[in-house]
Amino acid sequence: MSTASSTGSSRPRRKPQVPLVALDMDGTLLDGSSRIRPESAAAIRAATALGVRVVLATGKARPAAIAACREAGLEGDELLVSLRTPGVFLQGLAVHGRKGQQLSDAALPPAVVGQAFSWAGEAGISCVAFLGDECATLKLTSELRELHTRYYEPLAAELAGVEQLLAGPAVRKLLFMSQPELVAGLVEPHWRQALQGQGAEVMQAVPNMLEVVPAGVNKWAGLQVLLEHLGVPAQDIVAVGDGSNDLQMVANVGMGVAMGNAVDQVKHAAAAVVSSNDDDQPPRGRPAAPVELRGDQFVTVADGQPVAMHGVNWFGFNNRMTFLNGLWAGQASANSDFAAIIWQLKLLGFNAIRLPFLFDDLQAPAQPIQGYCTHESTLPELANRTVDPQYSVAIRRAPPTPAVPLPRVAEPGSCNKYIPPLAGGKTMERFLWTVQWLVSNGFYVLIDYHPMGMEKTSYDAAAFVEAWKQVWSAVSCLPNFRRDMVGRVFVDILNEPDSQWQAWQPKDGKAGMTELYLGVMDALWALTPGAPIFFINGGGQGAYAGLNWGNGFVTDKGLIEEWGITDANPFFQALMERPYLSRVVISPHLYGPSVSHRKDFYKGPEWMESLDKSFGYLGKEGYCYQGKCHVFPIAVGEFGSKFENPEDLAHLADLAAYMNAQGAGNTGGHKPVGNYFYWCYNANSGDTGGLVDDSWMNLQWVALLTRFNGVGYTFVLAGFLKIVTVGGLAASSPVDTARTAFGKASPYLMVPVGLAMCWVAKQVTDTGLHESKRFLQYMVGVLVLLYFGLVKLMFKYEPDSEWVRRPRPRLPGPMSDLRAQLGDKDLLAGAGALADSRSYQPDKPGRELYDDVAWYEGRYPSQLAEGRPRGSRGAERSARMSARAAAAAGSDTDAEYAEYAAGLDDYLRTRGAAGPDPDRADRPVAAKVANRRSYLSDK
Repeated sequence: MSTASSTGSSRPRRKPQVPLVALDMDGTLLDGSSRIRPESAAAIRAATALGVRVVLATGKARPAAIAACREAGLEGDELLVSLRTPGVFLQGLAVHGRKGQQLSDAALPPAVVGQAFSWAGEAGISCVAFLGDECATLKLTSELRELHTRYYEPLAAELAGVEQLLAGPAVRKLLFMSQPELVAGLVEPHWRQALQGQGAEVMQAVPNMLEVVPAGVNKWAGLQVLLEHLGVPAQDIVAVGDGSNDLQMVANVGMGVAMGNAVDQVKHAAAAVVSSNDDDQPPRGRPAAPVELRGDQFVTVADGQPVAMHGVNWFGFNNRMTFLNGLWAGQASANSDFAAIIWQLKLLGFNAIRLPFLFDDLQAPAQPIQGYCTHESTLPELANRTVDPQYSVAIRRAPPTPAVPLPRVAEPGSCNKYIPPLAGGKTMERFLWTVQWLVSNGFYVLIDYHPMGMEKTSYDAAAFVEAWKQVWSAVSCLPNFRRDMVGRVFVDILNEPDSQWQAWQPKDGKAGMTELYLGVMDALWALTPGAPIFFINGGGQGAYAGLNWGNGFVTDKGLIEEWGITDANPFFQALMERPYLSRVVISPHLYGPSVSHRKDFYKGPEWMESLDKSFGYLGKEGYCYQGKCHVFPIAVGEFGSKFENPEDLAHLADLAAYMNAQGAGNTGGHKPVGNYFYWCYNANSGDTGGLVDDSWMNLQWVALLTRFNGVGYTFVLAGFLKIVTVGGLAASSPVDTARTAFGKASPYLMVPVGLAMCWVAKQVTDTGLHESKRFLQYMVGVLVLLYFGLVKLMFKYEPDSEWVRRPRPRLPGPMSDLRAQLGDKDLLAGAGALADSRSYQPDKPGRELYDDVAWYEGRYPSQLAEGRPRGSRGAERSARMSARAAAAAGSDTDAEYAEYAAGLDDYLRTRGAAGPDPDRADRPVAAKVANRRSYLSDK
């Protein structure tokens, strides 16, 4: 709007306020899945907060409108609709004013009603009568059931005949429902002609329905009645619609708006045309490749490439917080902004997120989540937080671009303001948005019902199935469900049944796991055939080997009878006949003594054997029934620890060996388990802690290094590169020697060789090869070949001339003794380890360090290997070499050099040879890492 003109006052004119907005529902407020989008709900709440009255002008009955708005958190006296709010319903037949007062009413002639049901019965067309807030029919068809389940209309009562129908309340309108082509070609032409002169007319809102209403009644007429009641001029309001029944309303108000999917007449009459609800998709980003199950693996749908689920649990939808926990950590976006944290998890190598939730929490009003940020962390800052300071240096190059651009959070109070809905909306909106955001950022998402004794829904199988249907219906109604959700969003039906005191068979009045699992899978498969992938927890078998916390899939009859545990066979036998058999994942949870409280059975061969008998066999031989066997993928749904209990550390060491099927863990009874979800990101997990410390601001590297498959590949790669680099310095340093086959050219090869190494490292990390076990094996082979094929060859060849800066006296000391024992092979590794010492490296750069060690030792690798003393080949050296050495030996600074060497000896004895700086020993994370080194090396 304009401001003051140049000739008038400098004071701007106030923008006129819109007092009222009238919204159609089907095709306008509701999207193609008959759901209110989170963005639309947020906009309505924002308008209401500004004092704008938003009312409905819909063909729906008022109960249907309330039901549709309830799911979006818009039901309420101060929100969009309730029994006490104004609105226009039933195509203008029912108008309600302040406090729900009924302002108008109209009914169809009884003759029209009788003709309609008679004709519908003969034509085989579904027909229903609207009696105000109730519906009735003579035959309840599948279409009329859909009218209730999808379009929220009251479920029609089935009456015996037209006489019974006409004896009740007046019929406000009739609705025919069939295939769109039948409605357009048969129903609409017939009734447009048949109703002439009978006091009724036809009206159409959606292609598969035709409505019969009293003549002269429409939304615009009803809206006029309401506006007069409220005292609002029609020229001041906005009306939004899409169907032909919205035409007069859109054409006659002050600002008529047509949806992008509106019919042409409405678009031509409107002052503005906006996009369709279904066009307004969440940011797509770069979703991961959709997967399916094949044998014991997840594989990509497109080309069958194996995919390992490396996930982390992040809870918050299950503890009354209405969003993922921890966004209150601090004022920097790095640890307080959802999108920034998600991107860091991606950089850390996670590709999956498990989202625990409760049914009740998803229906609760959403709490405010917007935070106050004073610092927007840059991409390099965020990337550097994902580098372990114990093993790596700061990232110098630009990190990869996030799949979805990170929202700006520089303005005060803007952290997480992009997360819907505003306070008061349903948590379900936020949950669905979170799923979509994670998928857009390349994550697989496991939605996990996580009662842990806080809800009892699972005790009743029917209630449990219905609750899951509501959640999955909401997910499947997302506009991008088939495109982006299928193959990327999975279902964990019931977390840890033991925590609910439930077992495979019914017990103490509680439904059995067999009934629960099959009931939910049957229902969800019927809703979206071919779409869900189900994760199954075990349970009810704690008497055998302490199987609990989601473990417990034993089907061995002998063990079941011996230990008196519940029987999983009925479940698997029924599953073998189900169409979704190849969409089921076995998902045990495995914890150490600090969580399981089992002090006697958590490690060792017998414990590993129990894992084989519980679930390991399902991923190797599979379950066999009636001559058919099926192999299942295994994914550990939870594991974790605070890494303070020695028993936990022993448990994790054996668990790592078992999952990798290496060493003692190669029991022969299972295949390697490459899929896992670490518990958890949250610092407020009392028994395990999280990936962040108690402040939520710092990453816990002792936990991050415990991921099983892919653990340490990046760090091992970095270690190899460091060893090669130090080896290169040893081979070609122009300060100390040039004892290589390249002779004088060796100093000039370091720059191109170093650049080549940097390029190779960049290609490796950009393509993700550094997390591939096979690539690591190939790299080790190449490095061994290079070492024995080139380094040995280079050191075997000795040029006739060598350049020595100045000889140093060889003094006894820890480093010289150590080097004399190690020999040629371990010299490079020793130098690499010393160069990597964080206590020594900051004081002495890498090149100076190598110079000092070379001066101090006084011998070359080839001399060490042959056990020759320094200077034993003096006779073979060139005259220039001998002259320089003699001149150096006779210099006046020998005493100074001797003093320097003694000082270096003392330094190495107290700092270098003794290991890392003792001053770091009291740091908690460093101490934990030190305690874990033997475990990591074993793994």
